[in-house]
Amino acid sequence: MTYLYFDIECCDGNHICSFGYVIANEKFEILEKKDILINPEHAFKLGRDGFDPQIHLAYTEAEFCNSPTFEKRYEELKALLTRPDQIILGHSISSDLEFLQTAYKRYHRKRLEFDVYDTQKFFAKFNPNYLNRSLENMLKDLSIDATLLTEHKSCDDAEKSMQVVKEICKLQNKSIEELIRQNADCIVNYKMIRIVHDNSRIGKRLKNLRKNYKGSTEWEHFYFSRQIKMRDFEKRMNLIKVAYQNGYGFTTDFTRCTYIVVNHGMDATEQLWYENLSESERPKIISIREMSDLLKININQFGEIAKSTPKKDCTTSLKEAFENARKGNGKQRKRNNG
Repeated sequence: MTYLYFDIECCDGNHICSFGYVIANEKFEILEKKDILINPEHAFKLGRDGFDPQIHLAYTEAEFCNSPTFEKRYEELKALLTRPDQIILGHSISSDLEFLQTAYKRYHRKRLEFDVYDTQKFFAKFNPNYLNRSLENMLKDLSIDATLLTEHKSCDDAEKSMQVVKEICKLQNKSIEELIRQNADCIVNYKMIRIVHDNSRIGKRLKNLRKNYKGSTEWEHFYFSRQIKMRDFEKRMNLIKVAYQNGYGFTTDFTRCTYIVVNHGMDATEQLWYENLSESERPKIISIREMSDLLKININQFGEIAKSTPKKDCTTSLKEAFENARKGNGKQRKRNNG
């Protein structure tokens, strides 16, 4: 098993201009290290005027602009990110995945699907006082000497992420295999990003909904497992409104629910969290059918109020009537001939 740590730099906070990585073994020995420069085909704007400090990238604009575009780098990145027997890691990785998503859409390339372990999440579990610690501050907190590594140089920032993981393993007396195995909840992928966005939208609507139901924070709360994929946001909200009308709350935080509603079980993050709770702390796992019974409505596999069984359309009814009539006439002819 090898471990790939990567980092992305952008010319304007959105368009990729470098993809840097290191590949290491389980002993944190670097096997490969490289910066892949990319022509962003976009103007450089490093920081908002009057707000952000000016960011200094490790290469000149000319070096970036004279490099191949993402379109031409795509196959190289695909081969790198889809290697077998490899685990991928990075710091605050959701942003990097969204930078890649922007490039996929812009150059009409198929999105690469892979899981990444977020090293920022590793650190947050190691030190719960800091949920969104910057990479540079994490290095200081862990007394890691990174003076030979250049800030905003993608391959060097990737190596810094590796050094953070190495130090956490050392302080916890764990191998990287153990750290990975025990932290499935630190995985980030496009599915997780979509869920985070959807939950953020639901959270905003819930805030307004709760104003109409005083004391609802003390009610029993439903939580939908991430395995139940939402098809329609408004239809999901309609179900949530019905839950409140029936005296049940709803939450997108599985650490605060009374019922976990499942269809085909929980995902890895939820399962790990659930198994680490004591028997008395565990919420009750219920099926969609059991939730339907509690609310006295029919709920489908997408966590939406199901429509009643549709009536057959007129064309189908006429066709069936014609077939029945034809069969009846055939039987009548047989009787007459007999």
